[in-house]
Amino acid sequence: FGTSRTQAVINVDDKHYMLKSSLVGEYNLANALMAVGFCKELGFEMADILQALGKGQIVVPGRLNTIKTPNGNTVVIDCM
Repeated sequence: FGTSRTQAVINVDDKHYMLKSSLVGEYNLANALMAVGFCKELGFEMADILQALGKGQIVVPGRLNTIKTPNGNTVVIDCM
């Protein structure tokens, strides 16, 4: 996990895929994995699922927002 994205290698149907998301945190990875499972059950292709999960930057004000300080530190704002 990073402060600005999540990446994980996942195994689906005995194949390895790189899952990338702008959402951070273990619980968001768990949510993404559930989404992958549901989408597979609905018949979506893995390429389409991974592309959708990796699109864009999802920003919720006050929720896991990061700020870089002038001295290089990262501050995480999570007050929701």
